[in-house]
Amino acid sequence: MPYLTVQEIETIAERIVRAYHRYCAQQNQTVTRIDPEIVTSNVLGLQIAYHKLSRFGHVLGLTCMLPVQIQVFDDVEHPVYAPLDGRTVFVDESLRSENANIGRHNFTLMHEACHLVYGMLYPETYLGVQLRRVYYSLRFAPRNVTPDWEEWRTNMLASAVLMPKDLILQYMQEYGLGKKMRMVNRIFAARQYEAFSQIADKMGVSKTALAIRMKQLGLVDRNDLNNPYSLIDICCDETDR
Repeated sequence: MPYLTVQEIETIAERIVRAYHRYCAQQNQTVTRIDPEIVTSNVLGLQIAYHKLSRFGHVLGLTCMLPVQIQVFDDVEHPVYAPLDGRTVFVDESLRSENANIGRHNFTLMHEACHLVYGMLYPETYLGVQLRRVYYSLRFAPRNVTPDWEEWRTNMLASAVLMPKDLILQYMQEYGLGKKMRMVNRIFAARQYEAFSQIADKMGVSKTALAIRMKQLGLVDRNDLNNPYSLIDICCDETDR
């Protein structure tokens, strides 16, 4: 696995996003979000297939850089093996159901496609991985679990593709947030939080993913998404000193 800086990952994402804009211009389509299905199929030239990837739904996506057979559970009582050919990503079929979380679907698809992007860009580096037929899977995991290096940088690339800085800034201006938010907090900054939520919906990403991305880009000072009362905790701590 090659070592990549955050800026190098951002540069790869920018190349993909520019290609996406060119494709949309050719189709006379206005870009309001980065559609991962178009990126995967039309920009990267990869295939997408939907299967039930595990008995209990804990596997969200799978891919591999060389041909391999993967057990799928479309019929739970009679699982079969489906081929991954090195140019295909598998996404769990539950993510395209009527009540599915669109942000989770989009991030899962883009994440798996980004594994293959790295394989296409650095084939020699991934030779050992290819020969061992290593496959990558995105699973439900506790929030406090730190992903390994490969998963971390794939998350970084997927985030940068789905949430380009220019597009975030465009929507921040449109929704009255200016060039930087003080905090993402539904209790103490309710109006700004509502605008932030609308931006996440507009971009087809989860609020969690957008908050993390904006924090990385320096577009928000505080991310209190998971604990809106943390501001009180800080004030109380300072008072007790």
